[in-house]
Amino acid sequence: MRAAHGWNGDEAFIGNAYLTHSVLTDTFRLYITEINNGFFIVDFTRHSWESEIHILSIRYVDMNELLKNNTMHMPSDATFQAITFAGLDVDEHFEKERIIITTKGYHNFEVLIVYDESDHIFSTILHRVYYRYGFYNAYNDVKSISGYVAIGYTLPNIYSIYNYTRQYIALYDTNDYEHESDKGYSERYILGAFPVNYRDPCSFAFNKTYDHETNGSRIGLIVSDPSRQLMYSASISKTIQFEVKKNFTTQVLNVTAYSDFKNYTFDVNIVRKDDDDDDDHHDDHSKTDEVLFVIVVIVAAIIIIVFGAYIFAVVRKRSRQVAEERVSLLTDTQSFVDDRIPNNQNANL
Repeated sequence: MRAAHGWNGDEAFIGNAYLTHSVLTDTFRLYITEINNGFFIVDFTRHSWESEIHILSIRYVDMNELLKNNTMHMPSDATFQAITFAGLDVDEHFEKERIIITTKGYHNFEVLIVYDESDHIFSTILHRVYYRYGFYNAYNDVKSISGYVAIGYTLPNIYSIYNYTRQYIALYDTNDYEHESDKGYSERYILGAFPVNYRDPCSFAFNKTYDHETNGSRIGLIVSDPSRQLMYSASISKTIQFEVKKNFTTQVLNVTAYSDFKNYTFDVNIVRKDDDDDDDHHDDHSKTDEVLFVIVVIVAAIIIIVFGAYIFAVVRKRSRQVAEERVSLLTDTQSFVDDRIPNNQNANL
């Protein structure tokens, strides 16, 4: 690490690491936290037929300096802990990596690393701050997935005599939104947390599964509880969703948000729309369907009437032809008898 560009220390104390691989260049990138100062970025290659790695570059990011430039200062007893890769954006000239690094005794940070076309670090930007939960300490684990990051917190020993929850797996939103960087960086507070009431760190990870209701994918949080030998699966949503029965009526929903420090209660008006106002778009379709149905019925009736009249006319004409043929036959038979036996002969007989 002494060869890292920008690093002037004699020795480095490693906190954690995260490894990525590029399929396009077949290179590895290793992010390593140095608990007192920041993190290193090591690029290397390794071929399947070789037992050694070939280091391409070692770079260093000074987190203390980056925080000072944004009027933030690490406490003297705070240390950098886990690190993870959060995303990549590429444009015509630059490649931008988003890295999340946690701290023990302070907040957590997302850093935007900008590389130029020569793959040199062009700039490092404090992109986002993830505020810690009260005075809890982040332990050495962090997981990231598209739209979310999970950070584990434990209660400091000094507060163990109080009735605080011993551990939380906290969830944050990592999406970017407009007009949220007035300070030069965006800020995030906990969306929600999974409580565990003992201090030994749990293992946790994200999983993505198929959602049959939306024909898409959904993200969940998996938490492993080694003390009880249990595994929990928590659904994730940025909005409150609930099912209602058909006879649901307008009412007030009382919501209470709990924490170890304060509870906050508020009311939400749940309003049921009338059937006529429920969905104008649906009503328009219903009216169109009714008009089409009437038109079809009228056309069908006209066809039936015309066809019936035609059949009636054909049958009537046929009946007349049969009657005329019968009359003609009777007339021809009488003439035949009269021709063979005159009237006077019949009289003589």
